[in-house]
Amino acid sequence: MQSDDIRLVIWDLDECYWDGTLTEGGIRLYRQDRHDLVIALARRGIVSSICSKNEPDPVRQVLAAHGIADYFVFPSIAPTPKGERVRTIIAQAQLRPATVLFVDDQPAQRAEVLACNPGINVADPAVLSTLLDDPRCRGGEDPALTRVAHYRLLERRQRDLATFTGDNRAFLRASGIRVRIDFDLAARLDRAVELINRTNQLNFTKLRLPEAPEAARAELTALVGRHDVQAGLVELADLYGDYGAIGLFVVQTGVDRDEFGARRRLVHFCFSCRTLGMRIESWVYRWLGRPELAVVGPVAADPIRDEVPDWISQTGADGVTRRDGPAARPAVPEIRYLGGCEAEAICFYLRPETGQLRVRCNFQYGALFHRVNSVATMFGAAARRDVAFLRECAQLGMPYPLLTGDFLGDAVPGTLFVFNGGADARPTAYPRYRHVEQGWELILEPFEVAGVDLTSGDEAGLLDRLALSSCAPSPHFLPEIRTVMAHLRQNYRRVAPPDEATLAAEMRRMIESVPAGSRLILLLNESRLRRRDGRLVELTCITDYNRRMEALAAAYPHVTVLRFGDFLADPSEILIGDNHFDRVVYWRVAEEIRRLATAPLARAGQERGSFPTLSLGAGLMLDSAGCR
Repeated sequence: MQSDDIRLVIWDLDECYWDGTLTEGGIRLYRQDRHDLVIALARRGIVSSICSKNEPDPVRQVLAAHGIADYFVFPSIAPTPKGERVRTIIAQAQLRPATVLFVDDQPAQRAEVLACNPGINVADPAVLSTLLDDPRCRGGEDPALTRVAHYRLLERRQRDLATFTGDNRAFLRASGIRVRIDFDLAARLDRAVELINRTNQLNFTKLRLPEAPEAARAELTALVGRHDVQAGLVELADLYGDYGAIGLFVVQTGVDRDEFGARRRLVHFCFSCRTLGMRIESWVYRWLGRPELAVVGPVAADPIRDEVPDWISQTGADGVTRRDGPAARPAVPEIRYLGGCEAEAICFYLRPETGQLRVRCNFQYGALFHRVNSVATMFGAAARRDVAFLRECAQLGMPYPLLTGDFLGDAVPGTLFVFNGGADARPTAYPRYRHVEQGWELILEPFEVAGVDLTSGDEAGLLDRLALSSCAPSPHFLPEIRTVMAHLRQNYRRVAPPDEATLAAEMRRMIESVPAGSRLILLLNESRLRRRDGRLVELTCITDYNRRMEALAAAYPHVTVLRFGDFLADPSEILIGDNHFDRVVYWRVAEEIRRLATAPLARAGQERGSFPTLSLGAGLMLDSAGCR
């Protein structure tokens, strides 16, 4: 045996599956143990085929009489040499020879098949008595025989393709291929693990999980529970049937951004070989926005360079099939999101619902972390789009496109606006600087070191403190911080956050500037924050801010308030950091935003999310804290 897992067993029949020769003396004994072995393999997800030198009709009659015929896929029953026929079976099953076992009682037949299919496993029938004990045949639990059913779908597709009058692309367009993304990985974790560990030809990163099932589930659960990870299973159906979950992606998003968006990379990107040739992987790669993909070969496709397949439609969460991609029939013409660390995660799940998605959020650029999730910086970004600020950005090494822009202006009718003012909810936590001549206001700090005032205290001592901090920025960032610090001290001054009256006036100004016929969602932070030591602390400033925003929004029918707390199923979903939650929390919020986006404006906000705020429970420590 080779080291690869066995995915397909190809059986000889005479003196192998049964005792005797069908056309010369007949079957002496139909081997029930071999019959049972085929079924047992199928229940492990290992399918069977036939390569026999017989006449097709008598074989089919015997197999049908014993109720086993449907367990064999791509059977090849003919008097011709077996080497080429086995190659054809492997190609039809879209597998590699190393994942196939050919069993035949004749050494010459085994030698011919091996010569024609290098890497294939060959064995005489003696191997069958211990086959289920071989670790390469452990498979996975498949009591519903879904793997056999999927291969029978593939069998019918290939049979129709062979008689189709037209090229392969025309056949694919006629097949009605539909893709659906399922973000609920917790409900199908075993299938996700199987795709990661069992796929090869269309596994593009080849990062494996532990073989022990519990360890694999735990590792994948931890990965997809991160606040900076988005993940989904890819389901496939066409005119031939439903193939189930045939693919998986896990994308990690960084906090560093440029004018084209956040840096995103694929951790896992894998698909069943049953989809080979359909180009599902190319469609999904573009649906994801072409994140970084470090391909580990060998692979049987190139999603990075392939053109976009035009024969794939998407079935959305609303059940509607959208031809030519996710935005062909958007639920809302445009979504604009301005917020904090949660923005990229939530907007990932909103992309299929809109024709245009614009995201502005907190970001890292070089040595600095910029916060834009404040109503003051929102209006400031619209006002400072001039040459003077462009020069200022060039001097400080700041990204002009990310610090300018009109969040509310030039929106198409029906635009959905989502705003999270996390920096306003913690008014004293983040340093604000205002240019003494131009009035530009910035909220920034050294990356990974929050709350540091760069304009006061001894400069050398501050740099030493940053370098020794437990959350110290990278050493190569320190010269950049020194340059920014000197410029800020010369041209800016630290300013206090807006008081309650000023903030209320700015929020009313924003709300009343929303174009007619559009909707604004105010997304309010969870008042509990998890510290680095694991403790949960209650920030009273966030509680007060949320109360004031809810009271303010109540006067405006086009404004809906959503609270992160309403989407937490358990406090364990609160992770370390501002607006850092388990991935599923962002998905739940996005689902509610999607529902609101399609609801009549008069009804928006009348219903809350389905995950009420829960008590902390006896085992958690809760501290009371102010605005820090």
